[in-house]
Amino acid sequence: MKRFLVFILGSLFVAPAAANWEYGARSSDDGGRLSVAFRGGISMPFASVQNDLGSITIGYWTDGANVYNGDHTCGGNAGCNYLGTVDLGKLPAAKDYDSFAWVGGASVGMTVGGSPNVRLELDWMHLAETNYNANPLFAGDVQMSPGVEMANSVASAQSKSSTDIVTAMLYYDFFNGVAKPARVMVPYVGAGLGYATSTAVLTLMDNYGDLSSELSMADFGSPAGTLIDFYTSETQTNNFALSVVGGFSYGIEEGVFFDFGARASFIPKIRWALNNAADANAATVKERDIFSARNIILVNVYAGVRFEF
Repeated sequence: MKRFLVFILGSLFVAPAAANWEYGARSSDDGGRLSVAFRGGISMPFASVQNDLGSITIGYWTDGANVYNGDHTCGGNAGCNYLGTVDLGKLPAAKDYDSFAWVGGASVGMTVGGSPNVRLELDWMHLAETNYNANPLFAGDVQMSPGVEMANSVASAQSKSSTDIVTAMLYYDFFNGVAKPARVMVPYVGAGLGYATSTAVLTLMDNYGDLSSELSMADFGSPAGTLIDFYTSETQTNNFALSVVGGFSYGIEEGVFFDFGARASFIPKIRWALNNAADANAATVKERDIFSARNIILVNVYAGVRFEF
């Protein structure tokens, strides 16, 4: 039964390789093993944050003491001087994306009969909740008109995200023989291609008043005085993921190993967007991107246990 399961599991990864199969039996141990592993650790994601508002152009005035945008007090009053316009979509993010998080996962796989140094695993990794909070969200110095430069800040964000990655991994274990020895450290390296699903929750506050001046933003909240109270919104992003791994295992007895390592995974993008799903009166569901994390590198260190039988 064990040999049959090894054969079936192996077919998920590669075409059946030549081996000593004959009428359901092998003449000797060729190193083929089923493997099951459980791992957990901490992770640190690194990414740049991109402004995804699109073009939102706002005009500004000043009375000498304060600065006002087009929909607020100063615009039509005598004594106000026009400063110019700003495209809010061109302001850079005020901070990059980085946050510690717990990571855990499990895998099932096999060592390849005839090539026991080669290990194949179908791996699931869950990156627990990470936070990205920024006040302001976007900020920068902008040229308002010839000779007039002004620091501008837009919105603040409280957000969190979690990510699940399913990866087909290929490992190489550095040892001699058909079975990994006990009481010995066995180094390994690995790489894989997978599929990542990220869920992001965004609470956006227009505490500087600029976004509430844009009529299209009214689709994503309700008026709160002169500002829009934006709905807390959830967005899902699907990506491919690339992973590389290095570590070592230590056999505590035959077929049971402590597993230690470090893993880096690349994900192209995680989106944070507003939607009107919380609006009971909405006729259609609308969505607008606000910002995204780009070219994300997830670095984690882990410990676990692996069984080979």
